[in-house]
Amino acid sequence: MIILHVTEMLTKVANGPRFSVTGLTSALNRIEGVEAGVLNVGSHWKLDKEETDRYDFPFFARYERFNSLPAPFNHPDLIVFHGVYKKHYLSLWQDLSAQGIPYVVTPRVSLTKQAQSQKAWKKRLANRLIMNSFIGHASAIHYLTPGEMEASLRINNKYFIAGNGVQIPELPVESKRAGNRMIFIGRYDIQHKGLDVLMQAISHIKDELLARGLSIDLYGSGRKVQRLLERQGKEKGLENVLSIHGPIFASEKEEALQEADLFLACSRFEGLPMALLEAMSHGVCVLATPGTNMAQEVEETQSGWQVNLDFKELGAAILKAFEDKEELARRGLNARRLASEEYNWDRIAELTLAEYQKLLQERTGAVK
Repeated sequence: MIILHVTEMLTKVANGPRFSVTGLTSALNRIEGVEAGVLNVGSHWKLDKEETDRYDFPFFARYERFNSLPAPFNHPDLIVFHGVYKKHYLSLWQDLSAQGIPYVVTPRVSLTKQAQSQKAWKKRLANRLIMNSFIGHASAIHYLTPGEMEASLRINNKYFIAGNGVQIPELPVESKRAGNRMIFIGRYDIQHKGLDVLMQAISHIKDELLARGLSIDLYGSGRKVQRLLERQGKEKGLENVLSIHGPIFASEKEEALQEADLFLACSRFEGLPMALLEAMSHGVCVLATPGTNMAQEVEETQSGWQVNLDFKELGAAILKAFEDKEELARRGLNARRLASEEYNWDRIAELTLAEYQKLLQERTGAVK
């Protein structure tokens, strides 16, 4: 099967598709009989050549029409669009429609009601003019979790659910964890990531954090919001417990996760956050809100704790998590086990490929 993934790759930005689309594509290529590639519609100048040179799959760094791509990707068996509101998708959609190529849309949270409420009038207009047709004519919508499916606009009733995955890393023989560090990694988006509530929670418990020697590090992309968070931290007197940084990648991110004891995932809405899965794969337990779509599973597997997006509850949960450091470590081991058994990329690729194959079989049957 020839599969072409289409996405917006911005490797200078800590966005999910940078890791999720490439991870899935790489894992699909490890399956016999599958050839998968990625077509980027993002800005070429924002790509990190050192990173893209390491890709073990065909990667087309610049936006191109399908007929300009080398064989066999100029006529793949299936095209998968990651995300929804990308201007280049529409011309590509016209091309594939003319060639009769089936496609899947993986909205990656874009169709959830909360995501639709951001820039709402623009999205309503786009939906009416063209996007409802683009989404509605897809062979299926690929949701990452049942929670994402339930929270999304039902423009197309054909769908399947398969999650994101993660590469399970080797860990150092001796732990670098001191039992006092929390971490957030992601995009600096106040509303989406619940950072307003997190800042309130940190301010609410800052004296207890300082007394216990606990610290919180935030890492993310989005310089404007970073400056806002830095200003708020200073105004609230959080300098001794909170450090705010730019994005981290590769070995620097691995080192930060190896030193962290608790990952803070406070999102209002998500598909299936890659940063959370990466933290779990490094043996970091998670404090997760329902909006992450992982909170219930984290709670049930004792891979962390579920907490509501309320600053008092969040603050109390942070302090409680560090009352028993042996329990914190035990839940970290559970988190790594969950990531390894349920969310490793090879397993996710097999599940996703099975859904792709069903779609093509149904299409072949319909044609006959």
